[in-house]
Amino acid sequence: MGIVVNVVLWDGNAEEWQPPEGATAVKVTDETGPAYIGFPYTGGKFEEPPPPQVAV
Repeated sequence: MGIVVNVVLWDGNAEEWQPPEGATAVKVTDETGPAYIGFPYTGGKFEEPPPPQVAV
C-alpha cells in the first residue's frame, strides 16, 4: 500500500525527470481511478480515504 504525496503531469521522459528516491510514479488511468494527495494506493487502484472522525 502507498499514499499519494504528490501529483504531477509528466510526459514519461525519464531523462528529464524521475520520481525522488523511495517514491514510485503511477500512471493515472480510468482503471486506477482518480488520484489526489492523501489517497491510498492499494492493489493497483487509488481509493478515496474515509472521512475524518470528528470528536464530539
